[in-house]
Amino acid sequence: MKKHTLFILILIVSIGYLFAQQGPRIGYDQLDWGATIEVFQRTYPTAREITSELGSIGVREFEQTNVGSGITNRRFSFFNNRFYAATVVYEEMNINSALALMERLVEIYGIFDDRIEESFPSGNSTVQRTRFFRYYRNNMHVIFALNDIYNQFNRIIGNAVIIAYVNPITRDEVSTAERRQRGSQFGL
Repeated sequence: MKKHTLFILILIVSIGYLFAQQGPRIGYDQLDWGATIEVFQRTYPTAREITSELGSIGVREFEQTNVGSGITNRRFSFFNNRFYAATVVYEEMNINSALALMERLVEIYGIFDDRIEESFPSGNSTVQRTRFFRYYRNNMHVIFALNDIYNQFNRIIGNAVIIAYVNPITRDEVSTAERRQRGSQFGL
């Protein structure tokens, strides 16, 4: 009886391990959330640090250009030396390519949970953006944004697809740190 119990326990653990390995990475590409900058730099040696607007609260950002595979650039964000977000930009993508990319995300993360459409001015142009949100887990959100840029004559002059992979828990910590810093700047 003990042999069968041990065998069943090993089988359950093995199956659980296999299913855990088949899910998508909780992070982006080759990095899990919480990876250090040192691990990141070994993994993406061509990425260069850029000035972050949130550098004063412990955010560091790195950008990689000329990535290939349709990617124009990607940005990696760290808070207190821990990876928490990646933004990937695809410029001048036709609608079929954008839909194929979106379908690939659905295959990996499941159907999007929410959608927001908005329009806003940008210089002499107008941007029409549709964002799709997938709240995959409490620590993994994926945001897919279709951006069409129109000139003053309402003709499309460009587009971009942007995908953000975010750890919302850490993003909230960043927002809290930013709010505290801004609040401390006010006199009472």
